[in-house]
Amino acid sequence: ENEEDANKELAEDLIAIVTSFAARIYGQRGKKHDSDTG
Repeated sequence: ENEEDANKELAEDLIAIVTSFAARIYGQRGKKHDSDTG
């Protein structure tokens, strides 16, 4: 397997984790505009 592919997978995993983490934090904060994103 390519090392580049492995790094790409790792980066995508990190992005997914950070995104869900940030979404959770922002969801708990001010709910100024209603969004049906869960």
